Amino acid sequence: LHLPAVATPTSTAVAEELATVLAGMVGPAAFIIAGDGFEMLAGPPEVDRILDAHPQFTSAAASFAAEEHHHVVVLSGNHDGQLAWDARSNAILTERLGVEHVALACDLVVGTDQGQQRVRVVHGNQSDP
Repeated sequence: LHLPAVATPTSTAVAEELATVLAGMVGPAAFIIAGDGFEMLAGPPEVDRILDAHPQFTSAAASFAAEEHHHVVVLSGNHDGQLAWDARSNAILTERLGVEHVALACDLVVGTDQGQQRVRVVHGNQSDP
């Protein structure tokens, strides 16, 4: 996503599209931001400013998280790596988006035609040289 602290036409369009997708989710669901959801490397590293710049995304994610059996997880990436240790940013994500967990990776158990399968979600930059 790389949502910046100052909205651009592209980030606004992406935020609006995500808001539409999240609003349409019914039944059990997870919204996982798999790293670099927030551009904190090339701009001000302030997640609250990023959320303020994308109110449609912020509102939609919070509404999604408030629904029963909906979960929001944020993985840190190389552009929002401070989420791995910054308690203030994590508190903001929890309060404003309903984020349950901030992590480096998460494992999902998904029902498939072949039974339950485990899927590991990571940002992927951990193996960069």
